[in-house]
Amino acid sequence: MQNLVMAAIILAVFAYLDQIFVSTMMIGINPPILGGIVAGLVFGDVGLGLYIGTILTLMSLGLYTYGGTKVPNYFLGSILGTAVAALMLRQNPGMAQGEAINVAIATIAVPASMLGMALSSIVTMVCTTMVQWMDAKAGKGDAKGFDFVFYLTLLLTNGPQVAIPVFLGVIMGDKIVSMINIFPESLMGIFGIAGGLMPLLGFGLLLTMIDIKRYWPYLLGGYFLISYTGTSVIGLSIAASAIVGVSYMAAKDKKQETGLQGGEKYEI
Repeated sequence: MQNLVMAAIILAVFAYLDQIFVSTMMIGINPPILGGIVAGLVFGDVGLGLYIGTILTLMSLGLYTYGGTKVPNYFLGSILGTAVAALMLRQNPGMAQGEAINVAIATIAVPASMLGMALSSIVTMVCTTMVQWMDAKAGKGDAKGFDFVFYLTLLLTNGPQVAIPVFLGVIMGDKIVSMINIFPESLMGIFGIAGGLMPLLGFGLLLTMIDIKRYWPYLLGGYFLISYTGTSVIGLSIAASAIVGVSYMAAKDKKQETGLQGGEKYEI
């Protein structure tokens, strides 16, 4: 229990600082893989955290906070999902790592991510009130008062909305795993399948942002190379980058040859 308390404190402090210095300063950019790696490091299994963080990163593809739109907080989900998966493997030595990962993602990581989205909405309402207070200070020319309200808002909203759920979730980790162990084997199998299918959600959302009718040859070529030639994702990425570079240079040369000016556009 003492080790669990220490892990909860470390991860809560990490989540708090991350929200202040990474998410806030980089306008919401907060990769789930970072949370998974740190949680894995705390629980002694970096590979486990890397795997869960990668899956949640794939789920987040195509999701962006345009115009204040709220999206699931997969950073929070990656920390709690990794913690629960690690504790699940400790309590069930015979359980396969893949099963623990899929069950943790389906039962903990995704719900925690949705909870993070709900908390973000509450924080937004609080920040709106605080902005009105800041506006009043600015209207009076009170620069010190303005700075005070700004930093107070920063410290009491962004950090706690992730740090508190992380602390409580890790502290209650053993109890959560005990509850999961009560689930019948058939339900665990369903959770395992659901967790394994989660990355497809991210790919599906990403495909909706691509003009498939125009770029279908590239999609078909990539599928063929991965499925039938054994090409690695890294190798495919390098080949795709080379194709894009050649296409760009060919289009640039054609533009120069035809004498097009900078104000006109040539579609690649």
